[in-house]
Amino acid sequence: MQLVSSIRSLEANKEILRSFAQVTSSIELKKHFQRGSEKNQKQIDTLQSILIDNELPQLPTWDSEITDSTIPPFSNRLMLYCVMLITASTIGQYGAFLSSVLRKDIGATNTRLMAEELLYGEDSVNLMIEQGFLDQLPMAKKLK
Repeated sequence: MQLVSSIRSLEANKEILRSFAQVTSSIELKKHFQRGSEKNQKQIDTLQSILIDNELPQLPTWDSEITDSTIPPFSNRLMLYCVMLITASTIGQYGAFLSSVLRKDIGATNTRLMAEELLYGEDSVNLMIEQGFLDQLPMAKKLK
């Protein structure tokens, strides 16, 4: 059940990222959104392979649901903030999935996918700071 839920969530997130990449005017954000979409597709493929290995049906994709519009409905700031929220939600979903999975192969896969999400989330926060959309978080004092 959680495997199917993760795949469906990743599919929706992938298409959101793909649509954001299509409409943003920033080259840097376009690359970041495309990277996120590709990461999600890779994660979907990984989870779908578990279904295939266990002779279960694959889930449909939403690839045809994105229009060809290039007019941004949101600001770059809002799109990047939404990406941060989506990433945080995905990390939480992986954590919940991990807490209830009893197969070590699926647990190990889930842990790896969560690590990928954490790295992407960190890059998203750093982009928010670079773009001036978020203040630098307070840092600990350096010890001498």
